[in-house]
Amino acid sequence: MPGRDWISEVNRLAGIVEEGIALKNAGRCGEAIRRYDEVLEAAPDHAAAMANKGVALEIMGRHWEAIRCYDAALESDPNMLSARVNKGNALAAAGMHAEAARCYDAAMRIDPGSGAPHLNKGIMHHSRGRHAEALECLEAALRRDPENARAAALAGSALSALGRHDDALPFLERARRLGPGDAVAAMEAGAAHVRAGRRREAAGCFEEALRLRPGGIDVHMYAGAAYHDAGMYREAARHYKRALRIEPGNASATLLMAAALGCFGKGGGAAGRSGGARDSIPARRRRARRAPR
Repeated sequence: MPGRDWISEVNRLAGIVEEGIALKNAGRCGEAIRRYDEVLEAAPDHAAAMANKGVALEIMGRHWEAIRCYDAALESDPNMLSARVNKGNALAAAGMHAEAARCYDAAMRIDPGSGAPHLNKGIMHHSRGRHAEALECLEAALRRDPENARAAALAGSALSALGRHDDALPFLERARRLGPGDAVAAMEAGAAHVRAGRRREAAGCFEEALRLRPGGIDVHMYAGAAYHDAGMYREAARHYKRALRIEPGNASATLLMAAALGCFGKGGGAAGRSGGARDSIPARRRRARRAPR
């Protein structure tokens, strides 16, 4: 039986890890790392401290340092699901997509019933425009965790990007029901309604997103791109104009508003359809402007 002093020390270190997590959640990642290091000085193989240090480093954009922390945590505890999934996220952020996919697959073997590896693999594919692969992963995540609002929103977004707008809407509405405060789900639902030609419903979704994110230039940029892709140039220009009221001089909004007005002036009415293949909304938005989170 472990001695009372040993149990007391285990509890003390666990408490310090919890303090680090609270600091990380408050955006104080540097302080969180110092707390984790305090634990690691006392117990160098403390998997939870090492894994959580990796999370803090990842938030700070220090991907390779985060990966080293996850590797150290997995050396201490090879079946630590969160470390395996987070290592995949760090690898994906560093552009190592094949390695990230292998990491997510390994996490699936650790816990076949967990939706987290499927969700994060789906996020990676979706961010790269590989929507069919993303959809497969996201549906697998939802089978394991039907109440996951983010998985439902991204599945709807992937279906919409694949042109399956009517199939997308139930997922997006489900996401809004499960996470009523999720501005991204409202934006995605709005884009799907635009693609399906439902302008009134789309406007309601975008207005909801703006209530959730007041002054959110990203909502207007996203809505403008959705309307532009659907050939609704006047609506697109209106949103770009509203974006410029929030951030005067924004180069992307200025150029995109001019393009929308130019298309409208050439006969592209509000209900018209633009011809030819176009980028998906996420791709257009990434190029136009990195939206604030």
